[in-house]
Amino acid sequence: MSPILRVTSTGCLFFIVAISDMLYLMISIFEFVEVGIVQGPIFLSVYDSVCRFRWFSKGFIRFCSAWFLVLIAIDRWVRARFPFKVNQWCTRRNVLITVLITSVLGASLHGHMLSAQLFGKYFPGIPSLACGAINRPSFYLRFLFTQWPIIQVTFISIIPVLLILASSINIYLIIHKEKNRIQPISTNNQAHRRQTRLQRNMLLLMISSAILFSSTTLPISVSQIINAYRLAANFSDDINAVINEEAIVNLILDFNYALPFDPEYRFHNVVIFGDSYSDTGNLYKLSDGLWPIPPYYNGRYCNGPNWVDQLQGSWLEQLKGFNVKSYAFGGATTNNSFVEGAGAFGAIPVPSVADQVEFYLNEARWNKINFDRTLYIFWAGGNDFANKPSTSPAAIIASLMNSVDDLVAVGGKHFLVFNAVPIQSVPATAMLESPQILTYLTSSFNTALTTELATIRQNNPQANFSIFDINSLVSKVVASNSGYFTNAKTSCWNSVDATTIIQLCTDPDKYVFVDLQHFTEPMAALIANAVRPFVLTSYDVNSSGCYVHAA
Repeated sequence: MSPILRVTSTGCLFFIVAISDMLYLMISIFEFVEVGIVQGPIFLSVYDSVCRFRWFSKGFIRFCSAWFLVLIAIDRWVRARFPFKVNQWCTRRNVLITVLITSVLGASLHGHMLSAQLFGKYFPGIPSLACGAINRPSFYLRFLFTQWPIIQVTFISIIPVLLILASSINIYLIIHKEKNRIQPISTNNQAHRRQTRLQRNMLLLMISSAILFSSTTLPISVSQIINAYRLAANFSDDINAVINEEAIVNLILDFNYALPFDPEYRFHNVVIFGDSYSDTGNLYKLSDGLWPIPPYYNGRYCNGPNWVDQLQGSWLEQLKGFNVKSYAFGGATTNNSFVEGAGAFGAIPVPSVADQVEFYLNEARWNKINFDRTLYIFWAGGNDFANKPSTSPAAIIASLMNSVDDLVAVGGKHFLVFNAVPIQSVPATAMLESPQILTYLTSSFNTALTTELATIRQNNPQANFSIFDINSLVSKVVASNSGYFTNAKTSCWNSVDATTIIQLCTDPDKYVFVDLQHFTEPMAALIANAVRPFVLTSYDVNSSGCYVHAA
């Protein structure tokens, strides 16, 4: 699955589909035991109740699974059509609301099967066809045999498949039409080819989902219609033959519910060390809510979820084996013994990157860590220069690399290190020196990082080291004339002190910078979407685009 799609609402919907399919398979296993092994009713004393519940559950789950797939298709369409409204519309709350509505509709549609006055034991002792209309002849009997199968086919197969296909095709057309939209992928030929493959794979995924769904649900739906009319026309028809046919098409249907949805992550744990760019509320907790305060979002230095939050997605991702944890603190330096760091405008001493690594190793019990499945991300160094401008970029990098060495020494194998943002484009620093001097300092920092990582790689061939080129990403966005960001030069907010934030604009999402130093939520989304491919099994180091480089 495309990494761009594996975010909060999409992951939530896939998880719900997985639960729905698991329930369906459990009922199918019960039927197999009853028909294939016991060859008779298991719960004879409550036969009617079990029969009604089984028929209701299978119909209800099939309905919900079909429409949950439709919701996933719509979720993806929204992401392609309104990319910067995703965090407003594609939320867990909206997912739960739509899932609840779908469940209510499914229960209402199949509720007649729970009625003891209408539905119950029809062919006693034959589990596959054990339930039906109790009273014969009756209006409900005619409805169940002639109209109900058509309703099921329409609402469980035909309409969902058409909606999934329509959404898939529209997604493909939207992506190819919006050529000027900002993408977290390079515009060079290699990156363009990779993006084209990604778009093609996304379309193929949606179409294959629709084909798989239709090929596994339509046979049983058509079979139900045919067998219903056969039994309605001639009740002396060979019931055993009908049962065998139903068993075959049910087996086909089970393939749809047994296939997995989620690809395995390349890394199960992502551990992040750094400063305010990656702080997910650590300084806020340390300061007892002193800073950052609203309108900053939940203790983040952002107007919404920052890049770490968006890389994680939701708590449901953790249930699938993907965990992201940040030890970063706003105001942190690489090492407090090198340059002292402090948050909340210098009022609160904070753990440096070196301290964060030590906290992690003590907390995680390093001898229990699965280093093959753990990625370490470092994004720090800016506060060293800000707090002590005379510090050379090479010295800052050397201090940062000491923490990388500490993790390598205990077994760390996978590292992704952010280089420096273009400080000549950051409002807080752009006013301090000429662009030429700031560009030189940034280039010196990034050159020193490349050199140091190359040395560490040579000394530790068992480990993998990569650089995330945040410099190129931010530079591209700032220089872009895409039309989405209306302001890439100044900030939307001005944080005067720990109690005063002046809001200079009404829509931060149209800005690159939310304050003089930090990024807005849409910019954070671009960063997360550029990092995300690196954590998936589908990642290919030879086609990673321009933002991830091997050290």
